[in-house]
Amino acid sequence: MTAAPPGAQFEIRVDGVVRTHRDVRETAIEAARFLQQRNLGAKILITDLRDGSVVPFDRPGNRTA
Repeated sequence: MTAAPPGAQFEIRVDGVVRTHRDVRETAIEAARFLQQRNLGAKILITDLRDGSVVPFDRPGNRTA
C-alpha cells in the first residue's frame, strides 16, 4: 500500500481501487462526480483520510434540475 501524498485529506476509489487524492473536500466531490460520469455503473467512494469516514456526494444521475 502506498502512502497518500503530503497534504492529501481525501482519497477517491473507483470500484475499490484508489484512483486519486485531493486536499479540499469540494475538489474531491467534483472529482468523484467527474469519475462517475466517465465510469457509469462504477462504485465511487470518497474517504476522509483524517478519520476514515465516507464523504457523501450527489451522483450525476441523482441530481434534480
